Amino acid sequence: MIKIGITGPESSGKTELAEALSLKLNAGLVKEYARTFLEQNDGKYNYEDLDFIAKKQLSAIHSCDDSKAIWIIDTEMLVMKIWSEYKYQRCESFILDNLTLQNIDLYILCKPDFPWQEDPFREHPEERDALFTCYENSLIEYKLPYIIALGSLKERVEMVVEYLENKGLNF
Repeated sequence: MIKIGITGPESSGKTELAEALSLKLNAGLVKEYARTFLEQNDGKYNYEDLDFIAKKQLSAIHSCDDSKAIWIIDTEMLVMKIWSEYKYQRCESFILDNLTLQNIDLYILCKPDFPWQEDPFREHPEERDALFTCYENSLIEYKLPYIIALGSLKERVEMVVEYLENKGLNF
C-alpha cells in the first residue's frame, strides 16, 4: 500500500487535488478532519483543539487498509505542525512525534499559484507564499519525499500520475 499526503497552505487546491487523484488512481481517500471540526464548532478553535484534530486525522490515516493499493491523504501532520506553529508559535509533541510516524510515502506540496478562494474557515489570504516556503522547508528538514504540484487541476493530476508512472506504478 502506498500513502500519498497532500499538503500545503490554505487555498492551494489540496482537497480538490486529493479528490481528483482518488478518482484518477482508483485510490482510497482520507478526508481532512479539521474542516469537519470547524463546521461543527462554527469555525472556532483554540490551541488545545489542534491536538484533538491531529489525533482524529492520524486515526483516519492509520485506518488505511489493503482494500486499496493507494491512499490519498487530504491533510496530515505536517499541516497540523505548520498551522500550530504559525498561529500559536508552538506545537504539541504529539503532532511533532507523529509527523514522521504517519508513514506517508510521498508528499504532494500544492503551490498557491491561483487566486485565493474565499472560505469562512481560512485565515491567511496574504501569507500563502510565506506558508508555502514553511512547508517546503519542513519537508526538506524532515527529509520527506515530495514533489510540487502547480498549475491547473488537470496539470497537477497529470504531473502526479507521470511521477508515479516514472516510479514504476501504472494506472
